[in-house]
Amino acid sequence: MKLWRQSLQKNCLAAFILLVFVACEPSGDLEKLPDIDLSGQEKQVAAKIEGLLAAVRAQPGDGDLWGKLGINLYVHDWRKESVPCFAEAAKLTQEDARWPYYAGVALFNLSDSAATTYYQMALDREPANALFRLRLANALKQRGELETAESHYHEILNLDDKHSNALSGLASIHLLRDNYPLAIEYAEKALASDSRNRDAVAVLANSARKLQNQEMLELYSSRLQSLPAKNNISDPYVSDMIVEGVSSRWYRVRGNEYLSSGYTDRAISELSKVLEIREDAVAHNDLGSAYLKGGKLAEAVTHFRKAIDLQPQKSEFLNNLGIALCQQGDMDTGLSYIQKATALSPDNTDITLSYARNLMKAGQWKQARNAYEAGLSRNSDNPYLAFNMAWLLATAPDRRVRDGRKALSIATKIADASRHRNPRILDVLAASHAEQGDYQQAVAVIGKALELAGESGDENLSSLLTSRQQQYEKKRPWRLKMEAN
Repeated sequence: MKLWRQSLQKNCLAAFILLVFVACEPSGDLEKLPDIDLSGQEKQVAAKIEGLLAAVRAQPGDGDLWGKLGINLYVHDWRKESVPCFAEAAKLTQEDARWPYYAGVALFNLSDSAATTYYQMALDREPANALFRLRLANALKQRGELETAESHYHEILNLDDKHSNALSGLASIHLLRDNYPLAIEYAEKALASDSRNRDAVAVLANSARKLQNQEMLELYSSRLQSLPAKNNISDPYVSDMIVEGVSSRWYRVRGNEYLSSGYTDRAISELSKVLEIREDAVAHNDLGSAYLKGGKLAEAVTHFRKAIDLQPQKSEFLNNLGIALCQQGDMDTGLSYIQKATALSPDNTDITLSYARNLMKAGQWKQARNAYEAGLSRNSDNPYLAFNMAWLLATAPDRRVRDGRKALSIATKIADASRHRNPRILDVLAASHAEQGDYQQAVAVIGKALELAGESGDENLSSLLTSRQQQYEKKRPWRLKMEAN
């Protein structure tokens, strides 16, 4: 009997401890589960969201499930609904910094000032994470809390004194304070670390405007036009969200990102999935572009033709088909498609350049000059058209097309606009001097171009410029060859 009582007491104690443990274990609040209307959604998106909602209902205490649901809601455009899911995930997994960080990202993109609370929570969990600190600083700056934001930017620079986004963040704060010398100093440091830092270029342009420095304003305003709409912050956490997207839009986004990064096989795989979901002219054109970049010309032509079948008057599709046909060797048919694209979109510089360049490949030098002249008559200030026009006028094998004086006039103008800091433009300027018979100046200019190419580490360009330099030293002009175009 005594042994039985001891056994009962032990079992009761074990049950009590288990009950206490269960009671103390955090549990998700299913009332926070958002009500999602899946009507009208692509079936694979609806199926994934339904599966995650069911999983959270079955295991409401699993913070990672709440977080994964939040990620999938966010990437499929339920941003507001993703926030309570990330908040629950942050509550349930109190050492995981991802979930408060994702909540901060969602709230920041919803223009909700509560983003700073969650960014701070993520940073508290991972104090050495520079990305979390940068996001917090940016959010604080947007709220007008400049001193606190400034301190966070300096914390980042204490770990990495060349952190371009932290430097441009400080530059923008000093611009807001009308401290233009410091704004310019930090912006220039940011550009020294990343020449494509849009925020830094914007600070320099705005500082020039405030200081009424017209030359500086023109320089940096021009640079802004060639940069992306916003700074690219490398963010592996956001990348992890993007891969969860299963909508046709996300397959297209990922496919085009792979294509622009040179991963053509991955691009083809992602873009093919768009067509598995829906028949779409843009998807055929995107997939055709991926095949074209990968050198699979027959497949490219097939998809460009399908795109045109769906949208016959789309100039971009006609131009792409023309390019692919020209690369296949069918120059006449290819040029006819590009010419049609040019007629539909005469102001499209990319199509004008495509037409002129393929005319040059076909050896139709006069027609190529006519195409550039037509483009410049509509876009007289376009530097790309001017650059290519000057190159043709200076180097065409057909003497009836060449015009050294006009080439030199155009090349001088675009070289001055670039402050003689672009080696490719200086290459055109040197060729123009050579066509005019001024070989001494041609050698001097190509020497400067070589110096700049060397500074940038572009070995291929340096090799090409060296071959030109050797020609000019022998007092010979440079001539295009059809196969080298």
